[in-house]
Amino acid sequence: MLTITTVPVTIYEQNARVLVDTKNQEAVVVDPGGDVDRIIAVIPPATRLRAIWITHSHIDHVGGVADLLARYPGAPIAVMAHPDDGMNQALLELQSQRLGIPYSGAFRVTDTVHEGMTVCIGDHDFTVYETPGHAQGHVSYFLSTSINTFKGPLVLSGDTVFKRGMGRTDLPGGNYDQLIESIKTKLMTLPPETVVLSGHGPSTTIHAESQIRYMG
Repeated sequence: MLTITTVPVTIYEQNARVLVDTKNQEAVVVDPGGDVDRIIAVIPPATRLRAIWITHSHIDHVGGVADLLARYPGAPIAVMAHPDDGMNQALLELQSQRLGIPYSGAFRVTDTVHEGMTVCIGDHDFTVYETPGHAQGHVSYFLSTSINTFKGPLVLSGDTVFKRGMGRTDLPGGNYDQLIESIKTKLMTLPPETVVLSGHGPSTTIHAESQIRYMG
């Protein structure tokens, strides 16, 4: 059984997600932006932290990665991000200073992800979609099957799409036209019933967001 718990972290209330496969007793954390104690609190004690999946390395999404890794010394934890995400990682210290979000230090990406690749937790396979625009190297993770927490497919969309909105494009690497393209040609092609678990705010669905006229 796979469950997904949302843990809003930092003053920006970024939605860190804790995925737990109870059958195999393993966990994946998506975008641990900070407040690592709160994230660890929802990981069952006997569960192995297997991986950290990154949608994009803005400080509010990855400020706690190094701290989380330090809490599991010696454990083989995969850190997954797109190759183009490196430009965001290079700016993390500056982002921390400007936005006032604590930064637990640099981290090493051990596994790169790309369009069409499958990443898994237990028996559950997530497909990687490249969805740049809010940030270069931004990806989303799509699960086509129902799980215990959500009845229907779901997508971890990062800051590409929010309920009734989309990510900003005025940060380094942001590109409005590219973001619109990602929304139209990637996320909006998913099944209408897909639950959208975005980086901030409440969840929504592809159907609900398809009613908004995203303009290119």
